[in-house]
Amino acid sequence: MDAGSLPRPEVLGSSKPKPSLASRLASSGFVLRPLSDPLLGSEDAGECVLSPEFGCHHGDTALLEGLAADMESCGALVRDLSGRHSQVYGDALRGSAIFSSIVDRMLSAFDLALVDCFVNLYRDGGDMTYWHQDCYDHRQPRPSFTLGLSLGAARDLAFHHVATGQEFKVPQANGDVFAFDERFNVSFKHSVPPVRPKSASGRRLSVIIWAREASDGASSTVCRSWPSHLRSRPDVPSSVDWSGWAALGGGRTTAPAGERLQPRAVARAASTSQAQCRFLLPGFGARWPRSRALGLLGSLAAAGATRGFAGLTPRCRLWSGLR
Repeated sequence: MDAGSLPRPEVLGSSKPKPSLASRLASSGFVLRPLSDPLLGSEDAGECVLSPEFGCHHGDTALLEGLAADMESCGALVRDLSGRHSQVYGDALRGSAIFSSIVDRMLSAFDLALVDCFVNLYRDGGDMTYWHQDCYDHRQPRPSFTLGLSLGAARDLAFHHVATGQEFKVPQANGDVFAFDERFNVSFKHSVPPVRPKSASGRRLSVIIWAREASDGASSTVCRSWPSHLRSRPDVPSSVDWSGWAALGGGRTTAPAGERLQPRAVARAASTSQAQCRFLLPGFGARWPRSRALGLLGSLAAAGATRGFAGLTPRCRLWSGLR
């Protein structure tokens, strides 16, 4: 189907168009990076946006290290169907406070609801992803957006314009987020090309979310299937019940400009008992005494009442802990 013939998304029962990804992100206080070529931003080609340092500052590896440790401990790492990188599906990481908070915050920033999610692992420059378009038809309910957070080594995200054959490379550094809609997914294939020599690039994690409009509501169950040209996935559940997980999305959270996913510790006082830590919950930024912050974490864990932070205990890591 020609991308230009696709209908524009509209609110059911209304002619008012949905807000763009760019306007959603900008209204949440996050920075947008201009795309490298006008074609990537063409209205007919759909929408793709990039936000540098959305998750963390480029030099901060705490999210990378914390999520990598949780991926290793969950024991669910499998090879992608292409065999060129590894991945863990989100249902195996529901016990990870870091992963849950990442997913919840990304969905909230774009005002979207979860359909499915997973983390791709690129061990070095030799791991890669072939040209492809995301198979939205193989999820029920059907997604219409892709979000991605890069952690670790910088890699290019490449785009191939189906109609013209033009190709573009957009660097993705630690903490950067990209997002595109269904029209863009039809207009462009995307890939993560290999790096030569492979030792020139280190470990990279890519948190991928398939989502739909928040107005459609968060779905508690997703059914997965696989394209006919690929083998089945007995190592990945074909149906997942997301009910009870905090990171379903479907609710809007705005953040102060410049806020990141990761709390940043401020300088500690000479006495540990007087140390002050900056502790960031979605939409809030404030200084908390260490004892009060740990007490709050314990209360939230017991109540299980805060989206994105359920399951925390006073000594659990939250973005590598209160440093």
